[in-house]
Amino acid sequence: MKRILLAIPLVLLTACDDGNIKLVKEMVTPIDSSITLGNAYDHRNICKSVSWDKYKDARGRDIVKYNCMLDASVTQSYIDSSVQAQVNDALKVYDNEVANYTRQIQMSNRDAEMLSKVLNDMSQLYESGLVTKAIQSIRKTNEVASEYISGKGPRSYVRLEDRLAKILELKEDKFIELFNLERLEAQADQEIVDLLNEVQQDIVTLKNFIKEKSINADAPDLVSYLNRGDYPQESEEIAKLISKTKEHGSVYETYLKYWEAKRDDLAKNLASWVDVVKINELSQSVYFSIIKNEPMVVGCEFNVSTPEEKYELANKNCFAFSYSSEGDKIYPVLSDQVFKKEIYYKLASFIRDELAKSRKGTENLSNR
Repeated sequence: MKRILLAIPLVLLTACDDGNIKLVKEMVTPIDSSITLGNAYDHRNICKSVSWDKYKDARGRDIVKYNCMLDASVTQSYIDSSVQAQVNDALKVYDNEVANYTRQIQMSNRDAEMLSKVLNDMSQLYESGLVTKAIQSIRKTNEVASEYISGKGPRSYVRLEDRLAKILELKEDKFIELFNLERLEAQADQEIVDLLNEVQQDIVTLKNFIKEKSINADAPDLVSYLNRGDYPQESEEIAKLISKTKEHGSVYETYLKYWEAKRDDLAKNLASWVDVVKINELSQSVYFSIIKNEPMVVGCEFNVSTPEEKYELANKNCFAFSYSSEGDKIYPVLSDQVFKKEIYYKLASFIRDELAKSRKGTENLSNR
């Protein structure tokens, strides 16, 4: 029998010697000198029943045993909740994996849709011919404005932004201001003024087309096309990106199905662990040794009975608990001890092994 050995002297209230049990019951401890041990122990609300016994131990000592039968169902409830919490924590790891790959799939689908929209917008712009015409008009204007006349320097100071996307992002008032300013500087050169007017008209036409077709001219890939005007190369690169993005999404779907299946398998396996621990009986025992008519506390333990075994649990607070009826303090501590002894470490080991195998499975998927 595993017990916490104690040596707590008790104070005798009466000299009557009507038996060792009575002797113990008529003692008080320094903890509370206003109440007898018997009165305290016999009236604990936490006890379903109380019993006293006396006997001689293997060493020939006179022993008095106090036993408080506790409510095993309360501990059973605590343990069931603890097991369920451990199971839920294990499943959360798998839920997180499922959520992660679900997000990855959603992001891949979103990116593929965005790229497809860009490719469609680019195709419309290319087929309209408006981008090519606007870029050509800008370049022609800049080329003419940069011509040198013998001995007179640059023909004009006009230099339009050759990145079409930069011009398109200008607000209407800034757009008009730009061309008015350029025309003002080039007013002495009618050819450049005419070219500026043509560029402005091309830009206005292009902006109206973009608005009419609900084209997102701010998309990075579309900006690249607007600046370079190289449809074959830009569209080919986007098509490759779409294909690659969809491939990633397909891989993520494989991982998602894998983790969903693993989670379902684990949930089924863990369900059998929830009802593993069954507590038939639970009690607390305090042992007193009678030496020269003076009782001495020599042990305190909790006793657990399951369908498979009976055993004692030592607890450093056992004797302090023996004076208490506060179940909200005693049951959680005691239940946690039983939970850890009966199932926690076994279940933790099982969960750890299952997770390791699941992660190993993802490595195998990656190597395919």
